[in-house]
Amino acid sequence: MAGIYSEFGVEGEADKTKVFSSIKYMMSVWPTETALVWGELSQAILSKDWEKARDAKKSVEERQRELQRERVSKGQSWVPKHFIVSYTKEKGWDCSPIQKWVQNAPIVIM
Repeated sequence: MAGIYSEFGVEGEADKTKVFSSIKYMMSVWPTETALVWGELSQAILSKDWEKARDAKKSVEERQRELQRERVSKGQSWVPKHFIVSYTKEKGWDCSPIQKWVQNAPIVIM
């Protein structure tokens, strides 16, 4: 995995925490931050622990279902912030970024 964080000034696997060096309080990170939501699953996949990966994925999916039930009960609808989601009979579901260019980011495990 060497080099995966190089664009952030981090050269080794052991130094990946430098990516977060500007975050003073991890509690200020949104609970929906990708690294938090998918971190356990990512770690399990990288460790090739497929049972743990399966359990972590199920946990994430159930949390998403729970959030959806809460929104429905409050009469709220979910609107993506970064993507446009559309559906046509011909093409089915389509998802495209609102911004045409999305910066590369490392896989970060917390």
